[in-house]
Amino acid sequence: MLDAIEPIITEFLEAMDDLRDNYQFKTDQNLRATMEEMEASINELMAAITGRFENFERGTKHMWDEISAERFHKVEQLISSYHTTIGGVLCSLSVKMEAWARLFPTPSSGGPGKRAEFIMSEMKQGMENIQEIEDSAPMLSGLS
Repeated sequence: MLDAIEPIITEFLEAMDDLRDNYQFKTDQNLRATMEEMEASINELMAAITGRFENFERGTKHMWDEISAERFHKVEQLISSYHTTIGGVLCSLSVKMEAWARLFPTPSSGGPGKRAEFIMSEMKQGMENIQEIEDSAPMLSGLS
């Protein structure tokens, strides 16, 4: 799922760059602040998910070398929470990005006004909830 939404996220971030450069929105501080927050959130979420995959791979590489019932139970709980976290974040981002891609399938679709309106009305809503899902997951250090 991560591979599927990355191109759409890239297109979305590029569209926000275009809006920042658009003369019509140069002085719209509310839109500019929203786009800045969204870009930071999306980049943080994608980095966190990628980091979770990498940390999990590193942290479990030698898991079977000295496995105990307690350690196995910790790994099982961690996998379950990672699954919930990663699934929740990717599902939420996918819904938002697919809505964007449906409405604006090409860089010229919809025009800057419609894009800005959609960002403020639809894309902005719930971004903090997606970040909360990510923040709620335990760290891999819980295995130690």
